[in-house]
Amino acid sequence: MLILFALHGMAQQKALVINQEVVRVSLPTTFTRANGETFWGGYETRTDLHRADGWRDVVVPQYNDTIQQLGEMYYNLGLDLVTYRVVERTQPTTDEMKAAIREDLFTLMMEFSDLITASNNLYGDDKPAGLVELINTVKGLKSYANAEIKGLTTRTQIARYTLRGPQVQYLMEAFKSYLK
Repeated sequence: MLILFALHGMAQQKALVINQEVVRVSLPTTFTRANGETFWGGYETRTDLHRADGWRDVVVPQYNDTIQQLGEMYYNLGLDLVTYRVVERTQPTTDEMKAAIREDLFTLMMEFSDLITASNNLYGDDKPAGLVELINTVKGLKSYANAEIKGLTTRTQIARYTLRGPQVQYLMEAFKSYLK
């Protein structure tokens, strides 16, 4: 069953329907009727003519906006009005969201791997103590981040999770300072 509601206190939106197809939304000021009569202003106030000219009310269906959204506008012949299809929101699952974070973690670890390789090429076995500490910190970063990601259980937690936060940026900049 389609449940519809109109917005009270607001001007009713209209759509022009020709051959059961919505061809225009919103009443114009200027309009030429099928019989050739042209209005050069004020047509939107001529409510006595709208239905005969093919204009129908636009009614928004009730829907749950957390899991649904309005889709395509269409003419409902049975109700003789224009409404919207209600479609399910296409949201990634929590597993898909976590997979995207893990992909970003993989990319981040590759960036760090490039920095470690560059530091090995530059310093060899004679790395400064601070650089050795950074390398060890980065080696622990992957397992730490994976544990954090595993612990995320809700969409909100996952959406708020920041892999490349200030601490990671600090590590990246600290690494780069050794490679100048």
